[in-house]
Amino acid sequence: MYYHMPPDHTWAPSTICGLLHADNLSSSVVGNAVEILWSFPEAPGFIERLLKRLLPQARRPKPPLRTTIQSYPEYFIRNVHVDGFEYAPVMCEIGRVLRECGYIEIGAEHSEREIANRYCPSDTVTRGLFDELESLEASIWEHLADQEFKKAVPLRDRANEIRSQIDAMLFASTSTT
Repeated sequence: MYYHMPPDHTWAPSTICGLLHADNLSSSVVGNAVEILWSFPEAPGFIERLLKRLLPQARRPKPPLRTTIQSYPEYFIRNVHVDGFEYAPVMCEIGRVLRECGYIEIGAEHSEREIANRYCPSDTVTRGLFDELESLEASIWEHLADQEFKKAVPLRDRANEIRSQIDAMLFASTSTT
């Protein structure tokens, strides 16, 4: 998931962590990120218990699942990332906390184009870049749906190049205002 942190906001992982704690989500600040570690109680069934007794290697501990919320100041639009394990009910809480902090979720309600237009009115160049980006995104999803991953990779790389161009334009336009 991606969020936009407006330029007039500051990245405050301790504030996010405190709000998550208020919602009974165990989180901690690790470096400049917020990390949520997940642990689910195991309730193995008969087959799992039998396999663990017959196959000792099945007793290896599983690595913990984690979700990380981190700021990336080198990006203008998608500058807050939520990565890792995505457990839907909790992702709603994480989204609510980030929106409460003033961050804008990129997705169904707010597109990258809409966020960019807040800072730099759409001109021919940005309009063309966003048209190309949206076309590439549609093609990427088509290739992924058809499991044509090798065809999707260069399109993803081109989409990232376009995002970098748009970010550079937005940084330039907001630094002069």
